[in-house]
Amino acid sequence: MDPKVKTAIVLAGGFGTRLQSVVSDVPKPMAIVAGRPFLEYILDYLSAYGIAEVVLATGHLAESVSRHFGNSYSSMSIKYAVEESPLGTGGAIMNGFEKCDAKEALILNGDSFLDVDLTHLLNAANVHADGMMVLREMKNPDRFGTVDTDVSGRVLDFQEKRAGLDVGVINAGIYLLKKEVISTCVQKTQFSIEEDFFKPFVSSLDIGTQLSDGYFIDIGIPEEFERAQQDFQSFKYAKA
Repeated sequence: MDPKVKTAIVLAGGFGTRLQSVVSDVPKPMAIVAGRPFLEYILDYLSAYGIAEVVLATGHLAESVSRHFGNSYSSMSIKYAVEESPLGTGGAIMNGFEKCDAKEALILNGDSFLDVDLTHLLNAANVHADGMMVLREMKNPDRFGTVDTDVSGRVLDFQEKRAGLDVGVINAGIYLLKKEVISTCVQKTQFSIEEDFFKPFVSSLDIGTQLSDGYFIDIGIPEEFERAQQDFQSFKYAKA
């Protein structure tokens, strides 16, 4: 598999505040799930889709990540974008771009996993001018805000978290984004990709979407972390 986009930036600097009772000595993406650091599952997944270069955006306990992975994993090169102070999700992404030559990259969170087919996303560089976002339909999406799109799938707006919804389409935290588009919209070093880029600018941008119904988990809360221990006993993306 040889995709057009071959670079991924993984946000791997999470504090894991809600997981302190079970994970306290490593950043959240390095939490042990079914005998392996959770981040290994994400890297196996990326390798299976032909990603050649991964930039790990680290912060909290960054050395535990670099010590474990070194400069390569499977067939992929590994680089590190270490934040000296919290940069927010947007700042971490831009810091990641500074550590590689890519002008466009797949962006993922290091503490959640969605089994979406990346083939279309990694080859959609010229389909939508400004990027792509993966969406996931969820039952009772109280923990998440929801996303509004038009009939073509272009993102129109974001709705705040609200209780009482039976079902909603959420931002799954997987994007195909261009460095130049972000830097044109936001001239700050520390910022949120959700609050400072997507929400204020999405109506004037051409951000397309891919809807997935694949397996989804966010290990950021203890109940989901415990569920992952069972679910990841058998992982479909074998280590390449």
